Amino acid sequence: MTIFTDRACNALRTQDRVEEPVRPAVLNPPSPHHDCSRQIELFHAQVSAALDSGDVNKLSGLYHWMEDTPNSANILMDELQVISSRRLVDVEVESIELDGEEQPTRLWLDQYVPERPGQTIRTDFKLVMNGGCWWLKR
Repeated sequence: MTIFTDRACNALRTQDRVEEPVRPAVLNPPSPHHDCSRQIELFHAQVSAALDSGDVNKLSGLYHWMEDTPNSANILMDELQVISSRRLVDVEVESIELDGEEQPTRLWLDQYVPERPGQTIRTDFKLVMNGGCWWLKR
């Protein structure tokens, strides 16, 4: 609370406000070079980092927006905001065998439900490879 007065602080049983140190506007400037995840392990780590930081912008940067309309994109951003606000328990990649190779197909998020302590919720995304990069898709 801020009080403006001509009286001394000790007369009001308060103290002068301590000025916080000046901090730079940007602590960690974003890299000018964004590289997509070409390996599923790196993609897994990026999804985990986005959720651990609670950063919806990082999470949305991993989403494949190609076929979304403006209306569906707004709805999805609201959903991603809710997802990014939950505390992460685990990220799991599901694969199927295709032509003798494991092919990642889904990504599962296990997160705590803030309204129900101790309970978790599971959210799934499709995994899409486009342009040599991995992306999330609903």
